[in-house]
Amino acid sequence: MTTTNLSHLLSPLQLEKLSFKNRVAMAPMPRGRADDNRVPNALMTEYYAQRANAGLIISEGTAPPSKAMAGSMHPAFTARHKSRDGNRS
Repeated sequence: MTTTNLSHLLSPLQLEKLSFKNRVAMAPMPRGRADDNRVPNALMTEYYAQRANAGLIISEGTAPPSKAMAGSMHPAFTARHKSRDGNRS
């Protein structure tokens, strides 16, 4: 069995003006938890806050408002919506 030294994954990384405490990234994981108006909510904030110490988090995507997304609980990108905790969708 071959062993690999992965300690460099936990070392800091500087990319131009961006500083990262490590080289770990969490991929987008759409949870489909937006409210009925497709606005992000406190549950979504808590989900990502619980994982904030892992490294870079690429948050879930948003979709333009459209009838094609009817019934979806994924957040929509629209200037008129604002979540209850003050974050724009």
